Amino acid sequence: MRFFTAHCLDGGILAPFWSWKNIQFTNYQSLFLFSGIIVLIVCLMLILVPAILPEHDYYYEPH
Repeated sequence: MRFFTAHCLDGGILAPFWSWKNIQFTNYQSLFLFSGIIVLIVCLMLILVPAILPEHDYYYEPH
């Protein structure tokens, strides 16, 4: 986590304007970038977690 935070601050991603490969971005576009990355991670977890956890046969059945 420290590495990510230090890299963001050092790279100037939170600045009002920053550039990457001759493309200029704003801080609002950085927020959309972070949001998109979080959405991709959540979607990946929706696929991977059920595949890793085994199915159980002891589900609750009301009487």
